[in-house]
Amino acid sequence: MKLNHLKFNRVDFSYSPTEDNLLNSLEMHFAPGWTGIIGPNGIGKSTIAKLATGFLSPTKGQITGLTPTNAFYCTQENDQIPDDAEEFLYCADSKSGELCSLLKIENNWLDIWDHLSYGEKKRLQVGIALWKEHDILVLDEPTNHLDLFAKNLLLHSLKYHKGIGILISHDRDFLNALCSACIFMKTGSVSYRIGNYDSAIIQEELEETRKAKDYDIKRKKYKTASENTKQLAEKMNKHKDHLSKRHIDKHDHDKKAKIDLARISGKDKIGARKLKQLQLKTERIKLETDRYYFQKQKIGGFQFQGEKLLRDTILLAPAQTFFLNTNRSLNLPDLILTPDDKIGITGDNGAGKTSLVLKLYKQLSLSHHQILYIPQETHSQDWNQVESKIQLLSSKKRGELFSIVDRLGSDPNRIFHSHSPSSGEKRKLMFGLGLLENPSIIIMDEPTNHLDLPSIHCLEKALNEFEGCLLVVSHDSSFVQNTTKTRWHIEMTDGISELVQR
Repeated sequence: MKLNHLKFNRVDFSYSPTEDNLLNSLEMHFAPGWTGIIGPNGIGKSTIAKLATGFLSPTKGQITGLTPTNAFYCTQENDQIPDDAEEFLYCADSKSGELCSLLKIENNWLDIWDHLSYGEKKRLQVGIALWKEHDILVLDEPTNHLDLFAKNLLLHSLKYHKGIGILISHDRDFLNALCSACIFMKTGSVSYRIGNYDSAIIQEELEETRKAKDYDIKRKKYKTASENTKQLAEKMNKHKDHLSKRHIDKHDHDKKAKIDLARISGKDKIGARKLKQLQLKTERIKLETDRYYFQKQKIGGFQFQGEKLLRDTILLAPAQTFFLNTNRSLNLPDLILTPDDKIGITGDNGAGKTSLVLKLYKQLSLSHHQILYIPQETHSQDWNQVESKIQLLSSKKRGELFSIVDRLGSDPNRIFHSHSPSSGEKRKLMFGLGLLENPSIIIMDEPTNHLDLPSIHCLEKALNEFEGCLLVVSHDSSFVQNTTKTRWHIEMTDGISELVQR
């Protein structure tokens, strides 16, 4: 019997007793079919994925509908050979054979694992997940590294999943094609919308517009109440001065008698009660305004201020052929890099794009600080090096770094002191560190992986203003078009890759 619901009931979660909760009183409900989860980096999307599949347990609250054996989590990271990969590839059942055919998975992939592209590794990971036929399947940024061909293969295969599907993604096209409901996460709020991404975002934007208007009304109401309270308090203070006998001549008995009469009448007490009531009303309106969630977009801009090299060329690489693995090779023509080149490198998964940029990177005769290289994935060793570099920064430089990360929409202090920062947050810190070096050449391998949409737009703008040399590997056609001028496309035919300059 298939599971018909997964529910989060007032779930709190923190990675450490010394950290603030990442999730507070979270209420979510998932039904059969695919639900997309959308939100900025670091909001807790991957944490929800781990809670939904039993990898983590709530600090408080409960999750109903989940058992340890009925859920599968496809992580963002896929550098390790997945569990059950050997059984999946070599068993004789029709289901595994159908999935291998559907996702174009080859039987020898375990033998050449270190030479597979990230996209090929992702297809194997998802193939195993579908083969296991769990009630709950959670995919965390599954389209990272995937070319259009692989995305279409993945999309077609995921429609076979009949249970509860949770898709965490910043890929608008994929969310549109797969999801029938979307959950939007923001600081302080979670909203559930029926429909695919385009339909849901319209509902979300209309709600945000309504919230903005309501917030303005409440803010104006609070301002009016505050002014009224202030005016009444001033009036009461003047009245108290009139009831004081301190400045009256001791022989002015008529004046003293009038003050005594005013005191007996209780007008000052009535005024004091009115003031107290108005103060309480003002405080109540303030609390309502503070509780009312409305968050304006915080994303700002930044610049890659590089030092343009004063030379005609950065690299001259003669035509050559090198092997990607035992089955594939890459043919390169003569390649020239100049100080102001803006080059986009495209091609299918496994064509050799990452191998090419690594080869070029190693051939550059520049000092380390002149090159900013951002790899596809941030492994634990790389992240440890990033943390060490940040620790060695001066207070001024660390302030500059945190300012950049803040303008990319994330809290830098929370990232750096977090037990488990998201992949997108790590990438933002790496961008920031690179900026501090004023590089002459930037090499980015799938830079939009893990980034939320506002951050991608911000990065596009910064790269457009960069005056040095830029090499970008990306399956995001819009990003390549918006940031580069020349295209190096790698075509694959019968195990041979060929770089074509356009």
